[in-house]
Amino acid sequence: MYAKACGLTISPQSRVIATGGASANKAILQVIADVFNAAVYVTDVPNSAALGGCYRALYALQPEGTSFSAVITPPPERQPVCVCQPSVGSQQVYSKMLDRYKMLEERVTKLFMSHNK
Repeated sequence: MYAKACGLTISPQSRVIATGGASANKAILQVIADVFNAAVYVTDVPNSAALGGCYRALYALQPEGTSFSAVITPPPERQPVCVCQPSVGSQQVYSKMLDRYKMLEERVTKLFMSHNK
């Protein structure tokens, strides 16, 4: 829901790259694959939360005209590895849940706004 609000689209070609401690938990990764209906990949980079900042710093040092994609593309041996695919039927289950969640969120927001006038 929030991904769509930010202009992101999720298609069958989409993939999620999971990082950090939870990326070692296969059950969490499967839920992510099912909820987003997308393959989930992990990398072997520890402390990957800092990696984005490192990439930005490295990009700032590149000659003008260098694409950010060229800076962040890892060598073949460091490419993310697919660890989970969406379960069959999960899209139907989670899309119904998403509709219900959206409706509940709208009701709570409306209630909150009416009490804070």
